[in-house]
Amino acid sequence: MANNVQLQYAQLLSLPSSQRLPSIKATIRALPQSRTRVEVSSYLYTQLSHTHKARARDVGAVEDLLLKECKEFLVQNESVVHEANSERSDHHWLAPTVLAMAGALLRLPEHRLTRLPVSSLSKHLLLTISQSLTSDHSNLPTLTRLLDKLVSSSLTTSPALHILIDNMVILISHTASLAKGASADEQLTLMLTYTSLSLTILTSLLTHARPSPSDAPHIAGIILKHISAFAETIWTQYGGVMGAFVQLRRVFYGCADVLATDHAEADECVKGLVRSLGAEPGSSTSSTGGSSKAYLFILAESLLPALSPVFVYGTLLPLCLPSLDDAKDHAAFESAHSLFLGILSLPPAPSQADHGPLDVRQCVPYYVNCLLQRLSSTDLSAVQFTVAYTSLVRTCASLANAPAPSLQDSSDERITFGALAWYCIQSIVSELRDMSLQTSFNKPYRGTLQDTLISLIPVVPLAILPGTLENIAAYILDDIVGSEVDAVNGGDEGRSKAVFGKIFEAIRAVGDEARGEALGWWLAIVAKMTRGNPVPDDSLRARL
Repeated sequence: MANNVQLQYAQLLSLPSSQRLPSIKATIRALPQSRTRVEVSSYLYTQLSHTHKARARDVGAVEDLLLKECKEFLVQNESVVHEANSERSDHHWLAPTVLAMAGALLRLPEHRLTRLPVSSLSKHLLLTISQSLTSDHSNLPTLTRLLDKLVSSSLTTSPALHILIDNMVILISHTASLAKGASADEQLTLMLTYTSLSLTILTSLLTHARPSPSDAPHIAGIILKHISAFAETIWTQYGGVMGAFVQLRRVFYGCADVLATDHAEADECVKGLVRSLGAEPGSSTSSTGGSSKAYLFILAESLLPALSPVFVYGTLLPLCLPSLDDAKDHAAFESAHSLFLGILSLPPAPSQADHGPLDVRQCVPYYVNCLLQRLSSTDLSAVQFTVAYTSLVRTCASLANAPAPSLQDSSDERITFGALAWYCIQSIVSELRDMSLQTSFNKPYRGTLQDTLISLIPVVPLAILPGTLENIAAYILDDIVGSEVDAVNGGDEGRSKAVFGKIFEAIRAVGDEARGEALGWWLAIVAKMTRGNPVPDDSLRARL
């Protein structure tokens, strides 16, 4: 229809200025159908507003004519749209007219749209968007932009806004349902439309309070739950929520902030997602893709402070533990590590044993073992391992009076606080000790463990700092100095310089409370090295 309109009525625009406006008015009034008048007036207004040579009076007159015809069309089809089912396409004949109207109305100032029945216009837009989801996706940006303009402005009164938001929530649910079984390209288009609609809803929740603030968490929960339908696309295209485009990140984190204000709704949202994925602990999860589990873990991590301890320790913790050691689903693997550290960092709940079968502190040895095994098998990069291990030790160090898991060679009367952190340090030391007794070993693996142990200097609490520094001297510095002395026999001089530089930077990062202890150890190392062993070069000598 758009091409036909252009062919038939473009000549009106080329008439002399004195004849143009009268001819346009006469032509439109002579058209028998309301929808045809809307399409023609939309085309003529769009073209005139694009033309710099057009007189402002002509543009204003055609604009008035457009608004008049649009209003008549909307009122005339109000009952048709009201009875239409958004999941059917039996009123597809409305779509071309609504699309033409939307393109023209986007060019109008906001205050001019008040001349239209905004509630009826919104219903027409929603129905056309629903029909476009299964037909011509190219129309969706224009339709969603006009809908956003209506919702984000002050045009829609509270009762009408309430109804509009409810209808938009139904539409995004329908959009998410279409993603199941869709191709990758179709999923991407549906996700973009879903994001645009959800961002409009979120804006309304934050600016208009929808109009009741108590409804906002529930709606935010619905939006977050349905995003899981696009999890595979999000991880395939962007590597996760954090790497996604700005609008999707705004929807995810904005809705998470709104949902976190209602603990009951937050619990219900994540529980519903667990149920819909068939991912309850103890159930078969073979049908649950890694991306879907990754999204569940990321969402749960974002809402952790708002979730009940019973749910966190009884459901989420057992659910994420298997993924900590399963690198086949890399998305779920990385998200599970992040969720575990988030759960570990929660303030200790009173009588945690009453909240579920697992005490998260007793899972630390298992997690340490997972990290070491995944580093050894190269499923974790050196950077990923160091970041994860440093976060783990920092969190463990904050757990006062945590019972220490049983560990050989961990007895130290000075260790009364940060027992879990000490366990983590001793686990690395044990690996380094074993390699020192071997004639052949994985050098990159040993190097990563040494670098990680050095990075823990500013992280560990004062109570275990001396023991940490002693282990660094025994299993890193002695090894490095020996390599430096034997450089001519194959020692790694570059590695020596790098290690001394990292130790120096770690010492500088130590907090005020522990700085005296760290500096005292450093000066002792300096004295020992300058008495009998060479310092690698002048720059490091100056640092020492």
